[in-house]
Amino acid sequence: MAQVKILQCTQTDAPELSVITTWMYQWWGEKEDYSIKEVAHMMAHSVNAVRLPQTYTIWLEEKLVGMYQFSLHDLECRPDIYPWLCNIYIVPEARGNGILYDCLLYTSDAADDLIG
Repeated sequence: MAQVKILQCTQTDAPELSVITTWMYQWWGEKEDYSIKEVAHMMAHSVNAVRLPQTYTIWLEEKLVGMYQFSLHDLECRPDIYPWLCNIYIVPEARGNGILYDCLLYTSDAADDLIG
């Protein structure tokens, strides 16, 4: 099985940020009438090292194949539940390789770190 690597994106000038911004725009931004600039703005504000929201990139054999985010809230009626795992995206050609399982193992530990 190929090696999956998960890295937190903490720099607004990270080259992978433009790639994942395009994914998010094509996946939901365009359908919800956001401009690419608006999605880029949202993504730029989700690359925090120690506070929410946070963005993580998923790499398979040194190739960027996905991303996910932790958010402070997602369901208005349950503000007591956080962090939220959201915007999980894996490129179609990398799906079916167990990547999501590896991500869930990693995110469980990362979420524990966030809430102490």
